[in-house]
Amino acid sequence: MIKKIKINKYSVLLIVILVAATFLRFVGTKPGYHPNHSDETTIYSTALDFIKHNNFKPYRYEYPALTNLINYFFDKYFFIPLGWLKFLTLNFNKILDGQIKFPLGKDIYDKVFQLQILGAQDVNILFWSRWVTALFGVGVVWASYLVGKKLFGKSTGLISAFLVGINYRQVLNSHFGLPDIYNAFFFLLSFWTILHLREKVNIWRSLLCGIVLGLYLSTKYQFFPFIALFLVYIEKSWQKENLKAKIAFLFNRYFLMIPLVSLLVFLLLNPYLFINLETALSQLAYASLKYGVGSMKLLLYSYSYLFKIGIGKVTSFVLIFGIFLSLVKDRWKSILLLSMIVPYFYFFTFYTSGGFYTRNFVSVIPLLLIYAAYAIYQLASFKPRIIFILLTLAIFSLASFENLKNSTTVVSAYTQPWNRVIINDWIVNNIPEGKKIAAHSSVPLPDYIYERLPYDMYPAFSLDEFQEMGADYAITSFDWATVDFYGWMRETNTIKFWNKPIAILEQTFPAMAVEEMTSYVTYSIINPWQAPDLDFMVVKVPFYSVIEKKIEKTYKFENGPEGWTKEGSLWYGDTQLEWKDRSLAINEGGSASQILHWESEPIDVMGWNSFEIDYEIKTDAISTERRDGFIFVAAYGSFEDAKSDKNRISIRLGARNNIFNHWVEKSLIGNLSTKAKFIRIGLQAYNSVIGMVSLRNVEVYNAKVKVSNIEGTKHIDLDENIAFPVSHGNL
Repeated sequence: MIKKIKINKYSVLLIVILVAATFLRFVGTKPGYHPNHSDETTIYSTALDFIKHNNFKPYRYEYPALTNLINYFFDKYFFIPLGWLKFLTLNFNKILDGQIKFPLGKDIYDKVFQLQILGAQDVNILFWSRWVTALFGVGVVWASYLVGKKLFGKSTGLISAFLVGINYRQVLNSHFGLPDIYNAFFFLLSFWTILHLREKVNIWRSLLCGIVLGLYLSTKYQFFPFIALFLVYIEKSWQKENLKAKIAFLFNRYFLMIPLVSLLVFLLLNPYLFINLETALSQLAYASLKYGVGSMKLLLYSYSYLFKIGIGKVTSFVLIFGIFLSLVKDRWKSILLLSMIVPYFYFFTFYTSGGFYTRNFVSVIPLLLIYAAYAIYQLASFKPRIIFILLTLAIFSLASFENLKNSTTVVSAYTQPWNRVIINDWIVNNIPEGKKIAAHSSVPLPDYIYERLPYDMYPAFSLDEFQEMGADYAITSFDWATVDFYGWMRETNTIKFWNKPIAILEQTFPAMAVEEMTSYVTYSIINPWQAPDLDFMVVKVPFYSVIEKKIEKTYKFENGPEGWTKEGSLWYGDTQLEWKDRSLAINEGGSASQILHWESEPIDVMGWNSFEIDYEIKTDAISTERRDGFIFVAAYGSFEDAKSDKNRISIRLGARNNIFNHWVEKSLIGNLSTKAKFIRIGLQAYNSVIGMVSLRNVEVYNAKVKVSNIEGTKHIDLDENIAFPVSHGNL
C-alpha cells in the first residue's frame, strides 16, 4: 500500500519564493557591477590577505572582521579547492604526459594560483565575494520568513519573504561584496533568536542568542537588537507574580550571560581591533567625521529615497498602515519590532548624516517589510471578505510591480560586460591613433595610442574649454561628472528637497556642460540607473567658424541692466548680483549659489540659423589657478518658456575666463535648432569664491556659421536619473 505524502503548502510556497530570490540574486553577479568600489575591494582583498599571509590581520577597521572571515572561509575551503580541481581536470592529459610536472614547483604553483585560480588582478575572488553575498541575500529572505512567522504567523512570514525577495535594494546589494547584506541577515537572525528566547528561557536559547548577537556586532558596529532583548528581559521580569519574583528575575543568569557571550564572540572575531587599537580608533574617528556623528539634524532625504525607490510608494503606504494596524491588534510584538527600527532611523537620519549613504538602509528594510506583509494579510481578512481580498490583490500586485520592475532591470543589465571594457574596445576600434582626447582618469583610455587631455572641473569641463586645449574628442565619465549633484541630499531640517530639485540642478555649470555635449555624441554606453556602472559618453568637439554675421542687439549697460534680470534665486538670495561701473557683476561670496546669474530679456531669433555673441568679461581673483566666469545662451520654443526659464531646447556655453584681473574680449558661437524661437543670454560664475565676475559690451549677431568635426554625431536624451543620480552613485 502506497502511503500518501502530505504536502505542506507553506513549505512549497517558501521554496518557490527562495528559488525566485536565488535567481534574482545570483544572475548578474558576473560580470555585474564594475570592480572599482573601494569598500568591496577592501573586503575581498582582506580575505585574500588572510589566505596569503596566513593570519587574520585586517588593514581597515571601519567595519568589523566577520564579513572578511566569511569570505576567507568560502575562498579557502570551497572556491580555491574547486579552482584547483578545475585546473587539474582541464590539464589531466598534460600531467599524464609529463608536460606539467606534478606536484608543481613553487614558482609554477604561485603562477598557476595567481593567474588560473585567483584570476588576473584577483578578478575571480571578486566574483567569489559576490556569490557569497548573493547566498546571504537569499538567507535574508529566509530569515525574513522566520521573523515574520515568529511574530505574526506563517502567512505574514511568507508575504514578508516574498516582499524582501523582490525588493529592489535587497536585489541590488546582493550583487556587491559589501557588508550590508550580511548585516541584514544577522540583524534578522538576532531578532529571531530574541523572539525564540522570549518563548522559553533556557541556557541553550540564551547561548544561541548571545552567539548570533556577537556575530551581528561583528558585521557592523551596531547595537539595535539589544534594545529588543532588553524589552523582552523587562517583559519576562514583569510577568512574575510578585515584586520579589520580579526583582529576582532581573538577576536571571540566562539573560545576564547573553551580553557576555556576545562580547566574547566579538573579541574572538576581532582581536586585531584591540591589538591595533590606535590605528582602529583613528580610522573609526574618520568614519565618525564622515558620517557627521552628533549632527542632530533631520535628514529628510533618506525617507524620500526609501518612499520612492528603496521600498516603493505603494509598499511604503502599506507598511505605514501595517504599523498602525499592528499597534492596535498586536501592540507588544509591534513595539518589539519598532524598538529596533525607530533607533535605527534616529541614528542614521538625525544623530548622524549616515542616511546620505542609502545602502545603510539595506539592513532595516526587511524589518519594515514585515509591517507591509502584516497589513496585506490582515487586510484580506476584513469583511466583506471578497471585497477586501480583491483590494488586497490589487495592492499586492502594485507593490510587487514597483520593485520587480527595478529588480529585473538589475539582473538584466548586470549580465552584460562591464562598460569600461566595452568603451575601451570601442575607442581602440573607432578613434584614429594620435587623436587628442579630453578624458578623466576614470576613463580607460589607452594612453600609448592617444594623447589624454584633462577633463576635470579645472582646467576644462565644457566644449569650448576642450576646444581651447585642441581636443578632438571628449569622453564623459558620469560616475565622476555628476559629483556636484549630491548637495541637496544633505539638506537637513527641511521638506523643501523631498523631491529631487531638477529645476535647480540643471542650471548649474556642470549640468549645462554635460547637456551641451549630448548634441555631439558619437557613442555612449550607459546602464539603466537601477543597475549603476561606470557610464560613458563620447563626443566630438565641434569647431565653429563664422562666415557672415549681422548685428541685432547691443547691451552697453551704461544706465542700468537694460532688461537683464537677476535669476537663480531658487537656492539663496540675489544680493551678490549688482549693476555697477557700466557692467553687470556677480560679487565674490563664500556661500554663493552655483545657479545665481544675470540673464537677458528674451531675444526673438525666429529665422536665425546661428548666432555669435561678442562680449567683454572680467574675473577679479587673488588666485589665478582656477578659471571662472562664463556666459551661456539658452534657447526656447516660445516667449513664455523663455521668460520662465522652462522647457529649455538647448544650451551653449562659453569657456570660463582664465585671464584674470583685466577685461578680456571673447566670443560665443553656436547653432540654433529649428524649434528655437527665443534665446536668453546669461552671465554666471561656477565658483564666486574665486572673485568677482563682470560683464559689459555685449553684442548679439544673427550669423551664418560653419561647424566642423561633427560627422557621425547625434543628439541623445539622458535619463534624468543618470544626469542627476537618485543617491550617491545611484547605490
